[in-house]
Amino acid sequence: IKGSGKWEDSTNWVYDFERDLPGGIRAEFRLKPEMKTLNGKALSGKSVYTFHTGGPSIKNSRPWDGETRIDEEQIFALQLDCPADEASVRNQIYFDVSGIGEKVGVQIIKGQSRTAILKTIRYLKDTPDSPVLLLQARRRFPNEADVQLVWSRQLRSAGGLQNEEDQTLTFKVRPAFRAQVECERVNASAPCIPIRPIELNFSSPVAWSQVRKAVLEEPSGKKHFPVRPRYSEEQEQFVQSALFEGPFPEQIALRVILPANVRDDAGRSLTNQSHFPLEIRTDDSPPLVKFAADFGILELKADPILPLTVRNVEPTIA
Repeated sequence: IKGSGKWEDSTNWVYDFERDLPGGIRAEFRLKPEMKTLNGKALSGKSVYTFHTGGPSIKNSRPWDGETRIDEEQIFALQLDCPADEASVRNQIYFDVSGIGEKVGVQIIKGQSRTAILKTIRYLKDTPDSPVLLLQARRRFPNEADVQLVWSRQLRSAGGLQNEEDQTLTFKVRPAFRAQVECERVNASAPCIPIRPIELNFSSPVAWSQVRKAVLEEPSGKKHFPVRPRYSEEQEQFVQSALFEGPFPEQIALRVILPANVRDDAGRSLTNQSHFPLEIRTDDSPPLVKFAADFGILELKADPILPLTVRNVEPTIA
């Protein structure tokens, strides 16, 4: 392996490789027989020195270590520092999943599926020195479960080398795909304030073309249609929430109706689609004392009046 040697001082010689060595490499230094001290004496002691760069380690991954919204059937792209023995991967690598009392084994993604997936992954270049390994668990992850990919120290490289300790990547599975209706209330058990918007939220992105078909319906038959959330751009294809803008009548039951077979950006169906149409009730309008404007001008030497709106306060106001 190419590099250069130099004397650090009169007794220490250093060899610097011209590039970082990959994992899975065994190396050996041998002293030349003609090596002698300055006064011509032969060297005693060890004449052969060996080391290795360990077994396969994970240099990079997609999804990233710490990702909190992985798919229930996530495929993991792992960039390694050397090729791993495939039989050893299947036998030694596993997932530790909260709520599952056993190790979850892995399968290796190969062939056309691997080729297609690699084309979609940025910044992970598959090379002989840095191969990309695609893994998937042998069972579906539960929603919101904590997941650890345990890269065991028992794993061997193609040349049979191992590491000295385990390597662990930590993830969390995304929530189930659900829809939720939220509104502002006077307290947690009160109905919705009728003068405020009612919000429709999804746990993952949904195409606006589906969300816009939702309806909020009054008992009289009057229909309200959703508008994009204020932070959403018009050109955005997917949203996670929408607003039904009020005001709504007091003390009535509203119905939120969703289009059939709503799916998120991953093609998942709603787990609570059967809860819709969903009925929600409105409250009385909340108490209000409000001036007509931010400021007013009153005549000094007159009998001035400043408009004041009062709603649902005391029966009589002094």
